[in-house]
Amino acid sequence: MIYIAIQIQSTKLYIFDTDLLSTFLYTNCENVLTRIFKQIIIPKKVYNELCQYTDRNGNTVFKEKIDILKKQQKVKIVELELGSEEWQLYFEMTTPSQMKGIKIIGQGEAACIAFAKVNNAVICSNNLKDIIFYVNKYNLEYLTTAKILYYSYENDIINLLEIEKLWNIIKKRSKLPFDSFGEYYKNRTDNEK
Repeated sequence: MIYIAIQIQSTKLYIFDTDLLSTFLYTNCENVLTRIFKQIIIPKKVYNELCQYTDRNGNTVFKEKIDILKKQQKVKIVELELGSEEWQLYFEMTTPSQMKGIKIIGQGEAACIAFAKVNNAVICSNNLKDIIFYVNKYNLEYLTTAKILYYSYENDIINLLEIEKLWNIIKKRSKLPFDSFGEYYKNRTDNEK
């Protein structure tokens, strides 16, 4: 596998799925995202999914954080307009059909893909199993948590010790490609030579 250096451009739009955004919210590292991305765009479907996360006591976990970021204009929530090209793509990806080339996926993922396809945006998601079919079908760019952490390290946004701590917390909840960030980083840089 050949890796390409990760570029995050201020001129591009980045649309965030629930799984990736919740990873940074869960670890209290949303500031990493706000330092990298001009604006965090999330579909209303993703916002609704994030608002449903609760702790053991039934208190919402992410809603307040997202609402604060929205108030600070660091998060933008987008709605798919009924009848729009985005909505039609979303509908196809979430409605059972006998048509070939259609894979049914979750509402948050489908909203991200529809937005990315129509707006030439980059999908930020860890849920590759669900999205890769459409990433390939529509030739979309995507970022994962691991790639964002790689970019963060390469651009001195967070140091190696902080990333390793994050990596350990994240791997308890999510699947990561290596046991440590150091292994991931070495694998990427070795493959770029």
